[in-house]
Amino acid sequence: MEEDSTATMVDDSNVSQAGAALPVEAPVEPAASPESTPADAVTPTSANAEPASSVPPAEPSNVPASDVLPPDTTASVASPAVAAQIQWIKGGSERVRGKSQTHIVLWKPEIAVEAGYEASLEQIIQRAEGVRFSSYGTPLPTGCDEYGSTKELFTLVRKTIAEQALLPRQASSLLTHYVLSTWFPDALPLAPCLEITGSAEDGDRVLHTLRDLCRNPLLMMGVNLTNLQTIYWDPPPTLLFNEPNLTKQKVAFLGCSTRRGYLHGKWSNYKDYYSSKAIYLEDMPVGRKLQWSLQVNATSSTATRMAPALSNSAVVNIQRQLLFYRISNLIKVENSAFDAPDLPADIRPVANALGACVVGSPELQGQLISLLAPQVEQRLADRSSSLEGMTVEAILSLSHQGKSKLLAGEIAIEVNGIAKARGGRLEFKPENIGHTLKKLGLFTKRLGKHGRGLVVDQPTLIRVHELAQVHGVGLDVDEKNLHCLLCAENTRVM
Repeated sequence: MEEDSTATMVDDSNVSQAGAALPVEAPVEPAASPESTPADAVTPTSANAEPASSVPPAEPSNVPASDVLPPDTTASVASPAVAAQIQWIKGGSERVRGKSQTHIVLWKPEIAVEAGYEASLEQIIQRAEGVRFSSYGTPLPTGCDEYGSTKELFTLVRKTIAEQALLPRQASSLLTHYVLSTWFPDALPLAPCLEITGSAEDGDRVLHTLRDLCRNPLLMMGVNLTNLQTIYWDPPPTLLFNEPNLTKQKVAFLGCSTRRGYLHGKWSNYKDYYSSKAIYLEDMPVGRKLQWSLQVNATSSTATRMAPALSNSAVVNIQRQLLFYRISNLIKVENSAFDAPDLPADIRPVANALGACVVGSPELQGQLISLLAPQVEQRLADRSSSLEGMTVEAILSLSHQGKSKLLAGEIAIEVNGIAKARGGRLEFKPENIGHTLKKLGLFTKRLGKHGRGLVVDQPTLIRVHELAQVHGVGLDVDEKNLHCLLCAENTRVM
């Protein structure tokens, strides 16, 4: 007959540290529910201390005593070290073999623990339980604690991020704004997606730090929509992804799920995946962009002191303060009137959401606008160097020369000149320009036997100048547009 391979749990009362185990049947991995708590809570208990070993007699020596010890033996000979008191405390599970080759046993042996280090064993066991059952390892508050003022809480979180993720002040401040927003997704019109770039080590540090601070965090290995269907979504989690391969489908998912209403799934089983999200990717693939996102580079600062990892109690303490901040300010965030009207249209909603979450602190809200300024400039630079931006710049340049009709081929020549001046190697054809004009909302028509092109009338000029403002091109005052009233009206104010 084939032997039973059921795993068992050893009863420690019948086992000595060096002896064999008499197994008692128990499941290896009991099912966990959202309400369950760890079955084997470890509490330091008194145990027999290990007896101090006697000091062995000294070996006989032929060396004269005067050659071994200096004259003042009292000052130079140290007293024998006192043996540390050792306790034997039940530890975590070990997988061992039982009565037969196919009988696997889970045994909880006693661990040697020096007096004063009992909490270290507790923390090791809790970490192990967190790996076996994710709900045990997820950082969650145990209640609420006073947080002082918004600025005090913001400073606490910022310093924690700076020390744990080794980040400079600007990056740690932006991440603090993101952390606060994860506690209010239900009160915000959108949940900004955090885009983390940098080395794999730096990204990992940031994700683990965010896991300690965000609301209901789940650290995920890649963006997998099938796996997300099995997650407990009440309340919605903060999803922290490590995703080196960001496909177009995943970009669309992350962008759409920053707002409510986008559904995914099958008929009768649709789901809205709106929630706070952060994703580490080594670098954003060319031509792809996350909607409503906040970018942070995770490159560590060598000047930042590396702090010890946060203890469980320290994490719980911060989570308790953040929870009290949420329940104290949820309605205020819902009704926030904060607005950043001078920011571009694709960054303004993100800034408004982040600014609404720093309640009663105009100083922090003003600093947020300054923190976002480099991102605004970078996005404008990206847009101005895109095909759309160069096309708008070309049309604006040609229209300032007084031309009333522009052929697609003529615009293509101008675009290629701009691209070459910036070090570009691609050459664009009239067909490329035609598709780009449609994308910009500028529609061509047939201009006689020469082909299709753009009629430069007043509505077209107004539209082109508006696009120039969005893409940050062609509005700087020079001899070509000195007398253009539309350029003066649309000059970007930053």
